[in-house]
Amino acid sequence: MIIDNYNLTVGNKKLLENTKLFFEKGKINHVLGRNGSGKSQLAKDFILNSSKCFPSDISEKTLIISSYSNIPSELTILDLQNTVPWKLSSEIYNLLNIESIDVHVKLRYLSDGQKQKVKLYVLLSLDKDIVIFDEITNALDKKTVDEIHTFLKNYIINNPRKIIINISHDISDIRELEGNYLVIDNAKLNKVDSLVKAISWYLGE
Repeated sequence: MIIDNYNLTVGNKKLLENTKLFFEKGKINHVLGRNGSGKSQLAKDFILNSSKCFPSDISEKTLIISSYSNIPSELTILDLQNTVPWKLSSEIYNLLNIESIDVHVKLRYLSDGQKQKVKLYVLLSLDKDIVIFDEITNALDKKTVDEIHTFLKNYIINNPRKIIINISHDISDIRELEGNYLVIDNAKLNKVDSLVKAISWYLGE
């Protein structure tokens, strides 16, 4: 996916100006940037298309999963399997090891890590062409983060035609998930050609 001459303004602030967006299918496209640089606003623009730079059907093709994405906490996994209006993916169910979670327990009683797995299970089953992860490992324990990293590696292998964009402040995401490294700096989106350079930029070296 390539968008030339992309501009994004929020209020009176220009976050991205006359830059090129380039997100490759079949790879995790990491988007890095300082606080306030426009990472999450860029993600929202895939849905809102306030910039008018995307195709008109972009929102229909895009899914954003963030720490703010929620599913009703009074439901159980069994409720979801019986009531959601689309078919939940057995592939994602297996990759996330959802079978290890009691299907009769209300989501509100699950651990944060279990809730995040269920959220991924349900939302990714929508099977959108573009998937944007916005800080999905934020505040999770190391075991769950490692499990989500393993899941994402397998998910991208099994879905090579999808565009996966990962927005994260967690340096372990950058280290553990091989892919493309895109940096927002001075209102431009620039590709960094190696993990070492991406981490050096991230650390301000």
